[in-house]
Amino acid sequence: MILKQFFIILSALFLGYALSVALHLPIPANVIGFALLFAALCLGVVKLRHVDRVSDFVIKYLAVFFVTPTVGI
Repeated sequence: MILKQFFIILSALFLGYALSVALHLPIPANVIGFALLFAALCLGVVKLRHVDRVSDFVIKYLAVFFVTPTVGI
């Protein structure tokens, strides 16, 4: 179940990357990917229960991702 949720999030990021490269957009690919995921959640294509456990994990440990850049500064 968790792998399926992780795959949904990674698929949205991959689609964002593909759109960014294909259309030569000046917007970062991860922003496009998460905008696509947000739109899919709003439209009901993806239900919240399909991504809730993985997104809770990512939010819980989000501060860890900023430790290295903060120490570098």
